[in-house]
Order: sequence, then structure tokens, then C-alpha cells
Amino acid sequence: MAGIAGPVDLNEFDGTAEELRTRFRNKTSLPKKEPATVANGSFQINGEDVGKAMLFDGKTLVPLRVLANVLGIPLRWDNAKKVAYLNNRKLQSVQLVEGVAYVQLRPIAESYGAEVSWDSKNRIAGLKTKGEK
Repeated sequence: MAGIAGPVDLNEFDGTAEELRTRFRNKTSLPKKEPATVANGSFQINGEDVGKAMLFDGKTLVPLRVLANVLGIPLRWDNAKKVAYLNNRKLQSVQLVEGVAYVQLRPIAESYGAEVSWDSKNRIAGLKTKGEK
């Protein structure tokens, strides 16, 4: 089979290391990811203060155990794997903060028929369960 005779340079660039750096220095890079923003708020259920809420990158996180109890959802925590199960379904996104498991309020609450509200001025996450006005 015929091939190439003699030395072959497969490199793209024939120059010094500094010339190479200069040539590729102004290439666009991936945008820098902004650091996560975290703020504290409070969590109310049917108008009653039940604890802390966390605002994490525009999402409202509340204590998982409190949310599960008020909605009447069976909760199981696997401490070895740091995994939570609601109704025997593994939760994909749980944030552990100082030993407390937090989850995003809206998707869980709405999937169980509860109504979610947000008071941005006072940083209050509200939850109204079925039958409450």
C-alpha cells in the first residue's frame, strides 16, 4: 500500500510557543458562570410561620420534612446515601444545609395540589393546602 515518503509534520502550527499563545489568546472562551446567590426568607403554611426558606439562584427551597408532613406525603431518608424518597420516589435535587434537607417548593407542592405564593418584599414563601382559604 502506498503511503507518504519522508518526514510528516501533523501539527497545525509551525512557530514558537509565544507565537502560538498570541495566535490563540483572543479566542472566545466559555462564559464565566456567575456564583450562586443565596438569601434567607421565611416559610408559611396556611398563613402560619413554620420556619426558614432559602432563596437559591431564583428558586425557593424549604425544609423537606416540613413540606412532606404538611402535605401528608410519606418521607424516607437514606442517611448513608444522603437520598430522600417521597412516596417511594427518589428526589433528584436535595440541598443539605447544616444537616437539614431542603427541596424546591413549587414543583412538589403543585404536584400534590397545593398553591404556592411568593412575597418578594418580605421574602415569604407561602403554601396553601387543599381546602384552606
